[in-house]
Amino acid sequence: MKSIMLMLASIFLSYFAMAQINYQPQTIKVKGSAEKLVEPNEVHLIVNLKEINERNNQLSIVQARDEFLAICNAQLVETENIKLSNANSRLEQKLSLWRKARTEVVQRESYDVKFTDMEKLLSVIETLDKPFVESIDFGEQTHTKITTYRKDVKEDAAKAAIEKATYLAKASGREIGKVIFIEEVDDRYTGATNQFANKMRYEKEKYGGSAKVNFGFSPIGLRYEVLVICELK
Repeated sequence: MKSIMLMLASIFLSYFAMAQINYQPQTIKVKGSAEKLVEPNEVHLIVNLKEINERNNQLSIVQARDEFLAICNAQLVETENIKLSNANSRLEQKLSLWRKARTEVVQRESYDVKFTDMEKLLSVIETLDKPFVESIDFGEQTHTKITTYRKDVKEDAAKAAIEKATYLAKASGREIGKVIFIEEVDDRYTGATNQFANKMRYEKEKYGGSAKVNFGFSPIGLRYEVLVICELK
């Protein structure tokens, strides 16, 4: 009795496994891929401002902001490309001349500035070598036509899949008919999505001022994979 039950269970499992296979004998299923490297032409600069509360040097966050905006205006940076990214106040402890801890509130603001002119970007970085600029970071790096490039690469991936289906069918003595199914199976977008993968940082206190920047931005990698099912004739 036990052996009969095991046999029935085995038959049932085999049937169930076969039922999971969506087998279409008159079709061909293939994958095609395409990729493209795109040089960024839009770069965001993150500028971190800090008020100064030194004995012989006082500058409020409002004054720091005004000077920063004046620099951007002098470098012809459009106002709509300057966005406040973050503003906060923090408690900091400093040692006085007599080594006593002094606690004070220090205000900071961060701005996200968008550039499409790399020469203007470099000029702004060199001009921002000021005591109230705590640090400068590169933020998002993308391309103004990235949506168009994505579309083109996806189309190329679909064409590659159809081309592959054509020569595979020919190798077996068949021809492909109409396409009956298309699915994007791999959406890989590197460089700009991981916006800090190519992050470069300049901090005046650590590196002694005079921002030296190497514009070796990594290209944006676009790669897409498409699944296509075609009829066989």
